[in-house]
Amino acid sequence: MDIKKQIVEHLVEVLDGLKGTLEKDEIILEYCKEEFKFEELFEAQRRLLIAYVEAKDKENFSDVECLKFYKEYRIPYVVIVRTLKLMKQEIVSLMEGDALAEIVVQTHSFINKIIDSISKIYIKKDIASLNQMRKDKFRNYMLFKPHVAWIDKIVESISSDDLDKFPIVTHSNCEFSRLLNYPEALLVCMDVNLCTYLHTIHKLLHDCSNTFFRFYHKGEYAQAYLMFKDLQEHAQKFFSILKDLYYMTHSDLEGSFFKLVEMLCSTSQTQIVTLFDVEGLKKLNSLHGEKRLNSLLALVHKTLEEQVDKHNDNSLVIRGISANFYMLNLNWDPKDLRVFLDKVRGKIKEELRTNFEDIDINCISASLEVNSLHCYQRDELIRVLLHLKEIARDIETKEYMAFGKEQRDKIRQWQKDKLYNVSFITQKLKYKEIDVVFQPIISNSDGEIVAVEALARIVDAQKLIPAGIFIDTIIDIGKVVTLDSIVLDRVLEKKDRILNICDKVYINTAAQSLMDVHFRQKLHAFVESFGVENIVIEITEQQAIGNIDIVRKLHKETGARFAIDDFGSGYTALKTVADLVYEGTIDILKVDGELIRNLDSQKQMQNIVEVIVQMCQTMNIVCLAEFVESKESLRILKNFGAHFSQGYLFSTPRRVEELLTIDMKDRFLELLL
Repeated sequence: MDIKKQIVEHLVEVLDGLKGTLEKDEIILEYCKEEFKFEELFEAQRRLLIAYVEAKDKENFSDVECLKFYKEYRIPYVVIVRTLKLMKQEIVSLMEGDALAEIVVQTHSFINKIIDSISKIYIKKDIASLNQMRKDKFRNYMLFKPHVAWIDKIVESISSDDLDKFPIVTHSNCEFSRLLNYPEALLVCMDVNLCTYLHTIHKLLHDCSNTFFRFYHKGEYAQAYLMFKDLQEHAQKFFSILKDLYYMTHSDLEGSFFKLVEMLCSTSQTQIVTLFDVEGLKKLNSLHGEKRLNSLLALVHKTLEEQVDKHNDNSLVIRGISANFYMLNLNWDPKDLRVFLDKVRGKIKEELRTNFEDIDINCISASLEVNSLHCYQRDELIRVLLHLKEIARDIETKEYMAFGKEQRDKIRQWQKDKLYNVSFITQKLKYKEIDVVFQPIISNSDGEIVAVEALARIVDAQKLIPAGIFIDTIIDIGKVVTLDSIVLDRVLEKKDRILNICDKVYINTAAQSLMDVHFRQKLHAFVESFGVENIVIEITEQQAIGNIDIVRKLHKETGARFAIDDFGSGYTALKTVADLVYEGTIDILKVDGELIRNLDSQKQMQNIVEVIVQMCQTMNIVCLAEFVESKESLRILKNFGAHFSQGYLFSTPRRVEELLTIDMKDRFLELLL
């Protein structure tokens, strides 16, 4: 008998015997169901193997019709590969050791080749699924765009077999990584857990893509298919997380916007927030109808977005709950921003004149500078912007920009007069609606939190109003002793949590409180309850000089230590301070923030601070620098030998529960890199 005929007959016998086994295979049965007939699959594969054995040119063998069968039939890849591998296993075991050994080797190789060919078919069949998963309402948003374009290139490259077009990009070189520092990305990525997971999936996504390409390029399509399925899975997760982040952000876009502004207050970035509004909306609505008014507002929004898109690396605009629009500009020079806002307002007017010729429209804008030292909570910021908008309404240009110290002072005075007036503050003190937040004090040697400073806040609904807004009024109405007494109560309530963070708390006291007999009695009890070793009482140098006998008496009676606050801010009686130091009453000097704030840029300030640090070293007391806001200032202070630092570079004042979650040492090490 002809050897080829003998091999075919033997092969047919082997495959027929295998058919029953395959039909009962659990994995194959799981996928078969009604998706396809197992009979057709088995016959296609049987025909393919026999055709290969009968072929004269086995090196270049290709059964186009059979491969077409796999391409057109909806057969799960796992079933095809499993049946082929079981066939290969059965053929090898039954034919091995006899005269057909050579054909066994050839068949083994051919089945692997067939699996590779089928794998390539399935990659090409499934590659379009990548396009489906990135088709979403958010696909034109910033964080979607890089990978939408990236997937388009992958699909085009594989579909056309033009591997030169395949985008080989590492996660660190991906445009997405650069965009994460843009305002829109910061707005979306405020959920720490989801964003951390997003970073992980992003890396896996690019790793899978690049590995998939390597296998595909080498013609190892079975391995490429497995990597493609991983790529598919990670792409699905990546876009799903992005969608979740965008949905969460856009479900309360205005809230997310102001949450971002508040979050950025803890950084060194300067923000300018601008409110845009169309004047006389109610009147326009009654004259022209709601539908037309909505079209008008949509045009304003579109125009604003088009202008901001040109600066999306440091700018962002949203439409608020009402008809207001809010713009955020990061680290802009006020002069440049004025020019930009004039251009934006001009463009809005131009578009409105072109599209709404019959409507007389004025666009109002009000801008406010916000930074780590002058930050506002959401409701407070909106109130201020609305106040500035009212000022702008009465100006011919319909725009108002509150930049600089003079404007900030005016806003603060307005807040005191209109929002936080005597009646408001009196009621808050009467009902003890006062809380405390804490700002950490950091060791310049290792970043450890060595103490926290307690800072008073008025509780108003869900927000905490900083002391700077109301403290002058409280002093003027003679209620500072009441405030200081309530602060002692609040700090004592949080004793256990404070001592879980560090072993010392700094307490500010006013001169009037030190003079008050009842307050001093309360202070005695407070020191005894909290522990004298855990308390540092802050007084200004003027207070120390004006109340030296009281300070000495309190130290003698309670053992409490004092820190001189704002040292270097005024006319200092150095001898008095030195006497208190040598007596052991004072062992900490806090360098005035005005000397530290511009330490990184003013040589004169550096000289003064260096002298103060040296003086502290000579007197063997702690030198604490407050208002530390830049990495360079921290480096200068470390080089001078200042012991401790405090400021927004490390943390804004926070609730004690928030401080418990901060790893300040890691933060400190990052700042020194």
